[in-house]
Formats: sequence, structure tokens, C-alpha cells
Amino acid sequence: MSALAAFDSDDDEHDDTYDVADVGGTVDGLTAATDAEADTDIRTRRAEDLDMTLFQAYKANPALFARDSATRRSQPRASLKRETGMTDEAIEGWGVMLARDPKRLAKLEDRFTMAAAWT
Repeated sequence: MSALAAFDSDDDEHDDTYDVADVGGTVDGLTAATDAEADTDIRTRRAEDLDMTLFQAYKANPALFARDSATRRSQPRASLKRETGMTDEAIEGWGVMLARDPKRLAKLEDRFTMAAAWT
């Protein structure tokens, strides 16, 4: 018998046939949509926090995003890596994207200037 013939696509699903009898209800009360929405919200907030941290660092010192070994070994870069959890390549790439796209820079300036005004 081939592996494809033996494969049952429903094997990975939870069998909830006896859940109501065992515990008086379903075992998993959360829906997948709720989990997906929560994950999306968390990722969005994390991306916004990273953008704010990186933008503040970029405004304070754009040279911090340079692609050279001296910058990579510097204390400010190490601090930024620790704070964001990003690699040197990711930090440098973020800086390159910002330098190449003035609209993105203006958008971040507007967003974080407005956010600072509200706080």
C-alpha cells in the first residue's frame, strides 16, 4: 500500500465525540478565529513597537544603521540589537528601506509625532 493511500487527512483533527459526556462541554472553548485575531493583534503591536524603537534610533543617529564592521561592534548597535531582538542584517535592512523611501520616513514621522503629542 502506498503512503498516499494510507494517508488520512482527518487524522490530525481532535476527536470531540466524547467531550460533552466526559467533561460536560467542549474541551476547547476558544475558536480558531479568536486565536488568529489575537495573534494578529500581538504581531501588529510588536511591529509598531519595533518601528518606534528603530525610528527613534534612526532620528537620533542614522549612522547606527551603517553596514560596516565598526558599527556592528559598537555599543549603541549592541544595545539596539538587545532592545529589538533583531540581527545586524535586519537592522541595516530597516535603515536601507527608510533611506530609499522618503514616503515611509514621512509616514513614520507623522505617526510617531502624533503619538508623542497624545501622550
